[in-house]
Formats: sequence, structure tokens, C-alpha cells
Amino acid sequence: MKELVGERDRCKGLKIGIVVSSFNGVITEKLLSGALGTLAEHNVLDNDITVVRVPGSFEIPAAAQQLLQTHYVDAVVCLGAVVRGETPHFDYISMQVSRGITDVGLRHGVPITFGVITADTVEQAINRSSLDPNLIASNKGVEAATSALEMAGLFRQLTDTAEYRREQDSMGEFQVPINAYYGANTMRAVLNFPISDLRFSRSFIEAIATIKLAAAKANMELDLLDNKIGAAIV
Repeated sequence: MKELVGERDRCKGLKIGIVVSSFNGVITEKLLSGALGTLAEHNVLDNDITVVRVPGSFEIPAAAQQLLQTHYVDAVVCLGAVVRGETPHFDYISMQVSRGITDVGLRHGVPITFGVITADTVEQAINRSSLDPNLIASNKGVEAATSALEMAGLFRQLTDTAEYRREQDSMGEFQVPINAYYGANTMRAVLNFPISDLRFSRSFIEAIATIKLAAAKANMELDLLDNKIGAAIV
């Protein structure tokens, strides 16, 4: 039986993105401090951390998606605070933020952790963002950063132990990862030439860069390849 578990002690070289809401800043800054402290404890370098600030929690999913489209990160930590008021606004925001963060993570195949406090009172939010050494375990920023490290480590293991199948076409034999990101079979059909080391990345941008590099090595016309990829995506 094969069992894979995320390990926080395999964090060297990890790149982590953090999207944090500025609204309720007294709370969210403590969440950010807790997250950064956790990453530092696990030897994630400052240069490998990208912090993106957004106006409120509602904007977190869109910023997380744009971050994943423009930067290579192994995981994204989402931090915010929504406190219930006298109107249904709290319920709408909480539901949409949760759904949006989940959708972005599934769409990009990158771990995204939920460090958004949804509290009935300000006191509850303060308790869940404390930096007191005796209470810091309940800090949602610490919790989200810890989960991000474990999930990034797990995804590394899944990638390292990926199963490959050998494929054959008119130009020779090559390997394709089973259930590779962004549809290996579709990309294989578009490329239609042998590549022995083709691996599809979690980032679509990096995947396209990998494909173009492989195409250049095979002396194919990049403009023609772009047209084929565009047609396949559409």
C-alpha cells in the first residue's frame, strides 16, 4: 500500500503566495504576521514569498487567480476577516469568498488555503488572530500557512511519484504523465511529435513555455504551434 502525507520539513525552495485583505486591517495584519512567522520557521525564504494586498475579502479569489496566472508559486495562502453585521451582507460575502477560493484552487491545480476569519463578533475575530504565544495556534494565518506547506509538500510527492505511460506516434516513442495537468492527451495530439521529458506544469503559463521550448528543439514553427494550441483550447 502506498501512502503519501504532506511533510512540513520539505519546504526548501517552496514559493508561497499570500493574498491578504486590507479591510479589518487590525485583524488581517495579525493573520499576515502569523503566516509569515510560520513560513520563516519552516525555512521559506523572504524572496520566495509574494504578498498581494486587496481591498476586501471579496477581492481575494480574483487576486489569487491573477497571481497564479502571472507568478509561479507552490501554494497560495488567503487571509481576510469578515465580521457579521446587521444585514445579510456577511452571509453573501462569506459564501462567495469561500466558493471563489475553492474554484481557483481546483482550476489551477495548486493548493490554496483558507485563512479567512468569518466571525459573529469582533471579539471572536480577535481571538482567532492572536499573536500571543499561548494562543497563536488558533491564529488562522498560522493555520493556513501550515496547511499550505503540508499541501505543497504533498503535491511535490505526487509529482515526484507520478505514473507515466509510454506512447507511440508516427515519429517515435515518448512518455506522458497519467492524468497530467491541462489534459496531456489533448496536448499530445496537438504536438504530435516525440518528447522524452515532457511534463505539464500546474501553471498554464509555464506549460505553454515548456511546450514552446520543446517545439523549438524539434524545429517546428512556433506560430503554427500557437495556432494549433489556440484551436485546441477553444
